[in-house]
Amino acid sequence: MKKEWIRTDEERELRRLRNLTKQQRKHQPLSTEQISLLQMPIVVRKKKRIVKPNPTSLPHIERLDLFAIHRFLSENEKNLINNIQQAYTYGAEKVNFCHISRYTSNSTLSQFIDNESINHQSLIYFYKHVNEFREFDVDDQILLVKSNFTSLIHFHHIITQNFEELPEMSEHMSRWLSPDFHVQMSRTRKRFDCFMKYPNILQMVLIVFIFSFNLSLPRGCSQYMAFKNQRKIYENQNFYVTILWKYLIYLFGEQGAVKSMSLIVMQVLRYQTLMNIMDTHLQKDNSHQDIMNPLMQSIFGLT
Repeated sequence: MKKEWIRTDEERELRRLRNLTKQQRKHQPLSTEQISLLQMPIVVRKKKRIVKPNPTSLPHIERLDLFAIHRFLSENEKNLINNIQQAYTYGAEKVNFCHISRYTSNSTLSQFIDNESINHQSLIYFYKHVNEFREFDVDDQILLVKSNFTSLIHFHHIITQNFEELPEMSEHMSRWLSPDFHVQMSRTRKRFDCFMKYPNILQMVLIVFIFSFNLSLPRGCSQYMAFKNQRKIYENQNFYVTILWKYLIYLFGEQGAVKSMSLIVMQVLRYQTLMNIMDTHLQKDNSHQDIMNPLMQSIFGLT
């Protein structure tokens, strides 16, 4: 006999009471208390018995694996994130959306793109304060801007507009392209509302994806092959991806970080798809000929 199955004093008393109850049942009705007693199991507890826990009753314990070893940020990493935020303010101060309020029903998409040069310049001004970007050859800097800006500018807009969409853009974009295009663009934008309390996440996204030459939809058959220092681009992106990953874990835990990173990558790709639609529209109706700003001509591959 196993020792853990030996009955305790309490269990022996319970058995005695149950037998007594059975005898009384033959002669008189049972009380509520007696019925409850009768229905109780003989063994209320086992002495030193090992009970296998029910998985559904266990509290959630966050799994710790290789990607979750940096649950806390180092002082250097915190300083880097703060430096990114400070550098971003230099560019954000130059943002200007006043041209949108001047548009009428006769305004064109080309006019909007031409006027957006000030906001693209403000984003470039931010990158000029990022050491890793500034260290590249000027030709590589230009290629990085041309390859990635049409998608990244939307993150810049989200931050500088405090996650609020300009109401005028609904009417204009629906007219310039299609109502569905605007709905898709707006829906993609709203996905990032979950980061409203942490806009510096999107600031880091701006750095991570500026160092891209194979995630982008290239304008040109082999444009990415023209980069002089592809290895350095990869190393810089890997470095900032790691910082972003650690920061997401620091804020949301591993599971939240996985969801956040997946959301970011998927919506970047979504922006690329939507901007490809805009490119096709511009080329089709020849309205790109009205875009006079050299920067915007270069970014949209019109030169």
